[in-house]
Amino acid sequence: MFLGSVIYDKRRSLNLTQSDLANGLCNQNTISKMEKHNMTPQMDVLIKICQRLDLSLNDVFSEFSSDSKPEQTFI
Repeated sequence: MFLGSVIYDKRRSLNLTQSDLANGLCNQNTISKMEKHNMTPQMDVLIKICQRLDLSLNDVFSEFSSDSKPEQTFI
């Protein structure tokens, strides 16, 4: 799942508007562009958004993590 989709889903589950989420962090337009996959916020803003939504960076970047671990072969 993409960053914007994770932010959108969590924001909606908490019944927050884009303006509510942006308040004191950035402007509403930034949240809108992020949710539409048109931009990625600066890291400091992203961290604050995640804190407000009770998300970790692992949650928002889950598409980059892998559940499978490479097999190790010992000889």
